[in-house]
Amino acid sequence: MKKILCAAVAAVLAVGALTACGNKPSEPSGADAGKNSQQNVTTAEPASSPFVPEEVPSQFKANGSNITEKEGGGVSVSVAPREGDERYKFENDDLGFVDTESGALLKIGMSSEDVEKLIGAPRTVDRDGFRKYSGIVIKYDDNGNASQMIVAAGNMEGDDNPNRFVSPRGVKLSTTLDEFKSVYGDEYNEPSQAAEGDESIKSSAMMAVRYYAKNGDTFNYLGGNYTKENKPENDADLIMQTFLFSTETKTVSVMSVGNGTAN
Repeated sequence: MKKILCAAVAAVLAVGALTACGNKPSEPSGADAGKNSQQNVTTAEPASSPFVPEEVPSQFKANGSNITEKEGGGVSVSVAPREGDERYKFENDDLGFVDTESGALLKIGMSSEDVEKLIGAPRTVDRDGFRKYSGIVIKYDDNGNASQMIVAAGNMEGDDNPNRFVSPRGVKLSTTLDEFKSVYGDEYNEPSQAAEGDESIKSSAMMAVRYYAKNGDTFNYLGGNYTKENKPENDADLIMQTFLFSTETKTVSVMSVGNGTAN
């Protein structure tokens, strides 16, 4: 299990989520504003006018008894506590994030074209192929389909709304551990005992991991771990959903969902 948790943390580290812990990456400037030669980060040109999404097609609209349309546009997603085993019953829509500004549901497997019609072009693209949008980071596979999505406090810029993207169950950055458990269950891992002098996130992370196996158009919940018997034959069909918590405040600081090729 420890090895699996380290893999989850590594996925977060890959997109610089540790900026929330004070390790802020250098920003390109001057002649290097278009591309950072050390990090191989391509920066998109600023938009001449604010991005205005097209009307959200019905197949991409977020739906749920806890999702309410707002008068001025967008949606609010509340945390609606579930009882007992209901917290461990998952649907396809759980594997993504609701964009509260448009009401769209971004899910694993969506094409980059469909995603960017809904939320606009990325601000930057790093050397590993992660595209950084306003409020969310997405990586696409070789076919151009979303293979990993990350919402992290450390990836927010000054004008970003940290609560723009939330889980379909209403969990967002700053959601408390108790609120999380009320909708996703009690399975989570406390930080391990760190070696003397080790201040890395790997030794101090409090996290909750959920695994799913893709089966055609559906996903079967495997639990907080998986076995050789229930692991999909194709790694790309293994989906991992991860929530990292601040050990100080016990609130969500990172949310991620991705398939086996991304983790």
